[in-house]
Amino acid sequence: MMLVAIIYLILGLPLSIIIDKVIDKLMNQWFTNSKSSVWKRYLVGLSLYNLAGILVGPMILVTIFDPVIYETGFWIFIIYGTMASNIYYHSSLLIAKIWVKD
Repeated sequence: MMLVAIIYLILGLPLSIIIDKVIDKLMNQWFTNSKSSVWKRYLVGLSLYNLAGILVGPMILVTIFDPVIYETGFWIFIIYGTMASNIYYHSSLLIAKIWVKD
């Protein structure tokens, strides 16, 4: 279990920082400050965090487990990685909403 936490810290934290910078850059270049831009920002962030979960999830399978379970466990770890990234993304949105009151 500790190895999983280390993998998520080593891969997940830098990916999260990169994703946040990409979201800010995309929002500044492509979208205006309209009400629909809030939803666009959310959807872009959700898509990028899902992609990160799809990339990080199988890394845990490759690092920890025996190669015999690669075929059956591959899709399960993609789902786990996506769920973990969605939980993190929505938690960070909630914390940002509570922390910065408009």
